[in-house]
Amino acid sequence: ITNLVRPGTLSIMELIEKMTINPAKLYNIHRGFIKEGERADLLIFNPNEVWTVEDFFSKACNSPFKGMKLYGKVKKTICKGTIVYED
Repeated sequence: ITNLVRPGTLSIMELIEKMTINPAKLYNIHRGFIKEGERADLLIFNPNEVWTVEDFFSKACNSPFKGMKLYGKVKKTICKGTIVYED
């Protein structure tokens, strides 16, 4: 969102498509959509929330994103219908 949607390079729908539907098609994985009876893998995010990268989960001790102000924050991740992350 910070570098593609806010400057107007992509719409939010184009970004979501490029990060969900297109990779699923590329790797022939039956994902990237919401449909009754299918696997419930979802991500819920607030596209307007501004936050600064501080703590993150990584084996590396540094990151080019540390201290960076970003727009859009993941609030919940649901995998196979189970909440696996919640902010």
